[in-house]
Amino acid sequence: MSLLALHEEAFSSEEGCYDWFVDNGASTHITNDSNYFTNFEVFESPHGVTAANGKILPAIGKGTLKIMTKVKGEKKFKELKEIWLVPGISKNLFSALATHVNNKNTKFESIAEECGLKINNKAVLYGTRNESGGLYKVRMEVHIPNNPI
Repeated sequence: MSLLALHEEAFSSEEGCYDWFVDNGASTHITNDSNYFTNFEVFESPHGVTAANGKILPAIGKGTLKIMTKVKGEKKFKELKEIWLVPGISKNLFSALATHVNNKNTKFESIAEECGLKINNKAVLYGTRNESGGLYKVRMEVHIPNNPI
């Protein structure tokens, strides 16, 4: 079983198919929607994610998504790899840590109400959060393939 530290906000009931939340404690990107994957591999042994509240949710497998983000009005098209499918999670989670592991030329920066990700010194992701804290919310449009898994 693989354990991740997930913020409790990821388990609230708010929904939004294009909203992703940056969780600095998560070691992988996570979604609950199997329709997003362009390729997918089922885990051979049980995997799970552990929330900050101690709840463990099963992860079924991992795969790749194609996404589009907007930074300062400019569209950016990217692939996110190693995304875990966790049907019991209510929010899509973006892991800054996983991004750094998969691409050494990344830089994640944050201040109280904003965050951003650069790859090769070019902005590819921007997010905001409330002044009171919580997770940063970023807008990523996921390309749903013609033949999802």
